[in-house]
Order: sequence, then structure tokens, then C-alpha cells
Amino acid sequence: MNTKRRIKCFSLWEKYVAILFAVFAGLARGWAQRVEDEEPQWMRWQITDAYLKFDVESERETISSAGGGVQLANERLYLAPLIGIGAVGSIYHPDFLTINLRAEPGYVWQEIGPPGGPYSHESSVLQNYNASGTFLQTKPYTTTLFGSGTHDIHQYDFFNSATADVQTWGGSTGYRTGPVPMTVSFEQSHEDLQGLSTDSLLDQTTLNCHARNERLHDDATDLTYLYSQYDQTTDGFSNPSDSHYVTLTDTEHVGKKTLNSTLWYNQLDSQNDSSANLNAMLDLSVEHTTN
Repeated sequence: MNTKRRIKCFSLWEKYVAILFAVFAGLARGWAQRVEDEEPQWMRWQITDAYLKFDVESERETISSAGGGVQLANERLYLAPLIGIGAVGSIYHPDFLTINLRAEPGYVWQEIGPPGGPYSHESSVLQNYNASGTFLQTKPYTTTLFGSGTHDIHQYDFFNSATADVQTWGGSTGYRTGPVPMTVSFEQSHEDLQGLSTDSLLDQTTLNCHARNERLHDDATDLTYLYSQYDQTTDGFSNPSDSHYVTLTDTEHVGKKTLNSTLWYNQLDSQNDSSANLNAMLDLSVEHTTN
């Protein structure tokens, strides 16, 4: 019978080292100034932050038999330097289009093997990018678009790791004033995971719609619709599913009476199963006083 012991020598995780650049472009122009005081300009950019991130891990794993006669040991050294840069900019005017960018390119190197060698070496380029743009941010119909992408390595133990590539994009919009303010948001993601015993692909799509009407005496009607699509493919086998979720609530006050109404609807469709549920609830409360 074997026993397994792992010793963590040291780990420095997400240790940031601040870097002062000469003078950030555009800093002297006062980006923090109120945007309504800024004159239109075709394009402007400012670096908001810049930093170094260095991740170091060292591990030693010892496997010994129950009698202590046989011992096997492995060591792992992991180094991952990374540079981070953030920037904010605008086109014509910040009220028209504001853009936020962040990039974290990096490099990972590790060696694995028994004490004294021979060692195996692995290296890869890491990537982490985020971007978003907001149109007409002072208007009730402001719209935001975003996107991100990562390329990362997940180390599960000494000899098992996986490479993950993830891309996400989407946006949100709506009309946030008037008798029935409403918002709509959309998001789609794709994940490609390789390196374990099986490779897998994961695609997800969500759509969220929300509307609310508020009236006198705290009366209100609220509607939420959520659509979700999920599809995971493993070794060529796909298992997609779709779901719909609707919630409708209403609150009415008449004198000392309060009526709360709620309607739920949930539908799930997949290759193996399909279901639909409808629930309704009414709650009437009456306030009694001594007068």
C-alpha cells in the first residue's frame, strides 16, 4: 500500500510590482475632468495603469510504500511572468463612445522530474485580453459592447495539465426611462479545453430581457425573460440543451388591501429530456387597525 505526501515549498501568487512609466500619455490633459467640459476630439487615449505580475511555484511530491522501503519523488518548478496594461479612450467625445482596454500577455515555463533529473520542460504563451465600449453613456438608451479572450494552462497535478482557450462577447442595451423601462443583455462564450484524457468544447448563449412599470402607491409590474443555450461536446459527442424562464410579478394596493401576484414558467429542452412547468401564486393581505 502506497502513501502519498505533497510538500508545498513556496508559492507567490498574484504579487504585483508597480511600474512607474515616464508620464502617462494624456495625463497632463486631465482625463478625470468632467466629460461635459471636454471639447470634441476625434480620438484620445490614456494609459490608466501598468504593472508586472510574477507567479512562482515550487512543489515536491514524495510517494513511499507502507513499510518505507520504496520512495519515489518528483519536483516541479513553475515560473510565469506577466505584463499588464490598461487604457481608456474615447472617439469624438466620451459621451459618444468610451472604450476600456486591458491586456495581460505573459509567458509560462516549468520543469518536472525526479530530484537530480532528468527533467522535462514545458513552455507556453499566456494571453488575457478585455475590451468594452459604451455608446451614448448619458442617454437612457446607452449601449455597451464587450469582448474578452484568454489562453491559460491549468495544472491539476504533476503530470496532468490542460490548455484552455476561452472567448466571450456580448452587449447590453435598452430604454431606461418612461413608463416601462426595459433592458436587454446578450452574452455568448466558447471554451476549448485540451490536454486531459478527453478534449471538450463548451458553447453557452444567454439572453436576458427585463421590464418594469412602477405606479402610484408602490404598485408595480415586473417581467423577466431568460433564455439559455448550453452545448458541451466531448470526444465528438454533443449534448445541447435550451431553457426558457419567465417570471411575471404584480403588486397592487387598494386601501388597506395588498394583492401580490406571481407567475413562473420554466421550459427545458434537451436530447435526453424535455420538461415544462407553470406555477402561479396569489397573495392577498389585509391590514387591520384599531381605528
